[in-house]
Amino acid sequence: MTDADVIQCGCGCGAQISRRGANGKLRHFLRGHQTRGKKVVRDERYWQRRLDRLHIRASLCACGCGEQVHVSMGWLKERRDQRCVWLPKYLGGHGPLRACSCGCGTQIEVYGERNRVMSCVPAHAWRLVQNRSGPQINWGQRVQDWNAVAPECACGCGEKLHRTQEQLQQGSGAVSYLSGHHRRRACVQVITPEERSLILGSLLGDLSISRPKTTPRLAFTHGWAQREYAQHKMEQLVRFGWYWTEAISGGFKKGSRIIRGSSACMPVLEEIWGVVRPNGPKTVTPQWLALIAGDSRALAYWFMDDGSTQFWAGSVSSAALHTEGYTKAENELIAEWLTQEGFVGVRATKTRDFFYIYFPREAAEELVFRVRPFIHPSIAYKVKSHGTIAAA
Repeated sequence: MTDADVIQCGCGCGAQISRRGANGKLRHFLRGHQTRGKKVVRDERYWQRRLDRLHIRASLCACGCGEQVHVSMGWLKERRDQRCVWLPKYLGGHGPLRACSCGCGTQIEVYGERNRVMSCVPAHAWRLVQNRSGPQINWGQRVQDWNAVAPECACGCGEKLHRTQEQLQQGSGAVSYLSGHHRRRACVQVITPEERSLILGSLLGDLSISRPKTTPRLAFTHGWAQREYAQHKMEQLVRFGWYWTEAISGGFKKGSRIIRGSSACMPVLEEIWGVVRPNGPKTVTPQWLALIAGDSRALAYWFMDDGSTQFWAGSVSSAALHTEGYTKAENELIAEWLTQEGFVGVRATKTRDFFYIYFPREAAEELVFRVRPFIHPSIAYKVKSHGTIAAA
């Protein structure tokens, strides 16, 4: 290195440094000296700029509420002497809690200053050291006692909050969720009449109900052309915590794009499970149909899933519910129920080896009149004449 490649640090300390750093860029200061001699006025503008920068860096609250973790001016000024400010992971009151490991029963936030995992109240740390030489705790018995009366996970999955010895020793007994389940939506306690109407009507169509774990959940599969309608149903049932994906069909219309959705598992769906699947598979019963008697909203969602209409000269000439997945007896039961609902001439019609529900002109006009107020815009082609057959 020649004299031309050496300069003095620009802060005036007298240190000599190479003109270029290890990355080849020109430099003027010894590392860390670039702020020497600068007088920083910590006025309100200074603090506001720092707060604005922290708000730009703020991430979403780790509890899953969707809010950003914005700190206050007072919080920032309390840390005025910290060169690097660590932003919290959770909004105030949103973080998970645990019991103090000393056994005092105090609930503390799991994440403390600088997002460090806290095991006890700082002033109680000496108790942990003291207890090491004290009487031994029968952790096996404590685990057995806890798991005997363990509550269910608050997300509604139906699983018990069983704890291990290690978890109880770490003070993680007083929890409400299984690991990762706190990000799920809160469990629905009561189904509203509108939600019940949509669920029972759409279950007659493309919606399904299954039991992957302890409690039931709802699910559907729609073609890509009906993605707006699928998203509409999830919005109407948003409290049920939907998860949806796009995929490629491996069955009907193989290779086409489809959209799949499934709700969270919830105990509140047990009643609907008993109505829809009393003996195992989904079965149409008089009890099920009686629950949607006179309910045009439920009929509309069934029609949007499985219905089709045929128009002639600008008016509807016939309609159908494509219930080919049901047995002959189920289709005849549906036709009888629809007749009682005021649809004249409705009958179960055979096509190849399957049956579906056929509506002649008068019944088709009545069907369109009843369901039209509830039809989603993306499915409006089923109740409007375009000179063609509107397929299911």
